[in-house]
Amino acid sequence: MTGYMDEARTFARKRELERLHNAGFSDDRIAWLEQRTAELRAQKAEYWKERAQEGIPTNPYDRIAYILDPDLDLRGEVGEDEYDRYRQALGRPLGVAIVDVTGGSVGQSSGLMPGDEVVRYDGNRVYNVSMLDSLATGGTSNRQTIVEVRRQGQLIQLNLPVGALSSLGIRSESPSQAFNRARPEVLAAPAANP
Repeated sequence: MTGYMDEARTFARKRELERLHNAGFSDDRIAWLEQRTAELRAQKAEYWKERAQEGIPTNPYDRIAYILDPDLDLRGEVGEDEYDRYRQALGRPLGVAIVDVTGGSVGQSSGLMPGDEVVRYDGNRVYNVSMLDSLATGGTSNRQTIVEVRRQGQLIQLNLPVGALSSLGIRSESPSQAFNRARPEVLAAPAANP
């Protein structure tokens, strides 16, 4: 079993490097991105550890967001454009897909449709469902916010009431659905040696 896992990791690593090179990242830049990501992950882990030792609770949405996307802090260092290019090269989602919108719901009357991909919520960039849920449930109720979605390759803005998506008749993809949508080749096993 270990041999298979090593082979799968090697295959995934080779594919990742190929994708980054195809997106225009140099070997030096890839090495820096990987090193900096590891440093930022360690800093975030230390931050959460210190908060726990001091008895200060952390927002569970933030922790889940970093489990889903452990390199989120990298965005602040490389800028949104390069971070998006990096994520896209790795086959990771650039937003949160809307799976279903209940007929007659607030979500439907606001213009959201299944297949839309939320990329900004109230001006904040969104990369995973935890980030979106945190923003949607953290605002002041009884107000509208602007949600930017990608629909058939075009960015559009919709007005949506602030609140949990489920209460608005909207169901977004789960973390595993996002992963499978973005990285289907990971599920494919490398070919066995004859």
